[in-house]
Amino acid sequence: SRLILLSLLVICTLVGCGGGGGGSSLPATETTISGQMEVPAVDNGLLGAVAYATDEALLQKIADSGTCTVNGKSTAFTLVPATHYFSISEIPVATFYDVKFTYEGVELRLIAPHSSTYITRNIDLSSTAEAMLIDYYSVDKSTLTSVAVKDEWKDLLAGKMLTQYQSPGMTKNAFDSFFNSELASFTEHNVTLDALLSPIVDLSGTWKTAIPMT
Repeated sequence: SRLILLSLLVICTLVGCGGGGGGSSLPATETTISGQMEVPAVDNGLLGAVAYATDEALLQKIADSGTCTVNGKSTAFTLVPATHYFSISEIPVATFYDVKFTYEGVELRLIAPHSSTYITRNIDLSSTAEAMLIDYYSVDKSTLTSVAVKDEWKDLLAGKMLTQYQSPGMTKNAFDSFFNSELASFTEHNVTLDALLSPIVDLSGTWKTAIPMT
């Protein structure tokens, strides 16, 4: 009887015993991305003959008629204009997520590395400018867990994007042409890849001080 009990103990140790449906779990296969969406008031041009004097008016249009893609695949989303909250669920797990919201001539983007199955990130002109620079410089998106575009560069491009969005009569072709020239100016002014990116500093962990506390 002791030999039988010992054999059962070994089997339980190797494969797991007990209730609750087993002791193993499968890796997650889906990710959710959520956060705040910020858009500017937009003059007529990029949106046809209609001007949206408030950000919530444009957010409502995106919620009603906009499209969303993640890594090039059409994806369902929710957007609450009153709170600016958006959520995209059931995204297949990937190394990174290239999120794109489109409504007529307006396009908002976010490129986020995979960090967990629930990612909180905001999408706005700054995240859109960052995505444009990542594409232009062909930054390896698998490295975005350790590097990011410096704020000074993406804020510079986001500011110019805001000006173009609010220019009366702006067309999609004129908008694209302007930013092709703007992106080219980065390399013309010797903004190298090293100058564009900065390392992401991990501030997690336990901090200690050399000064005795009294």
